[in-house]
Amino acid sequence: MKKKLIAAMLISGVLALAGNAVYAESEEVHSKTASAVSEDAEPDVSGEADEGPLSSLKWSDYAISIDGTVLKFPMLSSDFEALGFEAEDDMSTTLQPMQYSWFYFKKGDKRLSATIANFANNTLPADECVVCGVTIDDYYWPADEGEILLPQGIIRGVSTIEDVEAAYGEPSDIYEGDTYTKLTYETDIYEDLEMEFDLETGTLGEIDICKIAEPENFDAGEVSEEVPVLVSSYRKPESLSDKLGTYEIRVQDAVYDVPVPVSVLVADGWEISADKSDEFIPAKSSAWVTLQKGGKNFRSLARNFEDNAVTIDNGWITSIEVGLQSLDVDAELAGGVTIGMKAEDFEKLLEDAGLEYELNDEDDSFHYYNFAKEDWDQYIQVITYHNGSTYPEDAVLTISVDNSEIPGETEGGEAVESAAEEKG
Repeated sequence: MKKKLIAAMLISGVLALAGNAVYAESEEVHSKTASAVSEDAEPDVSGEADEGPLSSLKWSDYAISIDGTVLKFPMLSSDFEALGFEAEDDMSTTLQPMQYSWFYFKKGDKRLSATIANFANNTLPADECVVCGVTIDDYYWPADEGEILLPQGIIRGVSTIEDVEAAYGEPSDIYEGDTYTKLTYETDIYEDLEMEFDLETGTLGEIDICKIAEPENFDAGEVSEEVPVLVSSYRKPESLSDKLGTYEIRVQDAVYDVPVPVSVLVADGWEISADKSDEFIPAKSSAWVTLQKGGKNFRSLARNFEDNAVTIDNGWITSIEVGLQSLDVDAELAGGVTIGMKAEDFEKLLEDAGLEYELNDEDDSFHYYNFAKEDWDQYIQVITYHNGSTYPEDAVLTISVDNSEIPGETEGGEAVESAAEEKG
């Protein structure tokens, strides 16, 4: 079963495509732009005095006219390609939700790069995502070839820094390099217009226009309510391992091999607090879940390892921390580490196990013992307390297990497949 949902990230954007108008009399427009304001006058940012395909727009509308074709970002990849831009890169390349990348396109014998982002809830190929902007440079698209226009009469290969500042006002940033000067106008993070001016010619060369935002009325897709094979294949341990360093933890009467599906904790009596939890998790992403049981609660990020969005109960808890500073319940790590046990007894367990670990004892009160792999995607932490004024002195205060690796993953996915077959 599937259900519709609200987009994971609501960033406003506008999608509008104008017709194939041709902007003639470019030299006349350039002259008009340069003389539109006096030295003491305020910049003319209305754009109403200009004629042409962008006459009613401002720079902050993130629009550009390329050989008479108007593009306004963000826009759907399919609409971008329909306007005659042919992909040179593989548009079947997939992007995860909230991921963006760059792809090259050509139009005739000229070339530009486009920023493409995925605002959907599911992993999608690039040709089903959103074009958020383009970069046009002198190497792949010489400034004297074709006609490229920005709002308010700014013309690539013709307009100067003075023209742009007269039309757009003071830029957000100015960079002065050895061969060029770059003006940046921005409305928000990941929303800007950058223009480079060659010091030799003094005219506009490279244009980088980009608004990484979700288009208006964008369909973010559906969320699957089906239980993923990975989740249904999970096997909860019957008891704790006696090997210290194993990614298992006992919480009250239940033992979990971390990561653990949210649904497994729900089956053990934990309830999802709906008003404090997200409804779903986008593909290859995380979302917040708050679990409650018997007056106790803990909040954690739940991971989704699937290529499609899933409901919050089909996510994975990759971190469980229990102790006097967090979830205060009876708990135990594999190897016999318990809350409240004497620090010296815990250190004896470490010595007997011969387990490598890192100890941070710079703090007088708290000592941190970490058992981790090199990349820290998997680690166990034990905190002992040595002050005596607040918690039991010289004792284990908190234990936690963190493991964000895909559960059961082996080369070729054999572990998951065999578990699924065993389940029937």
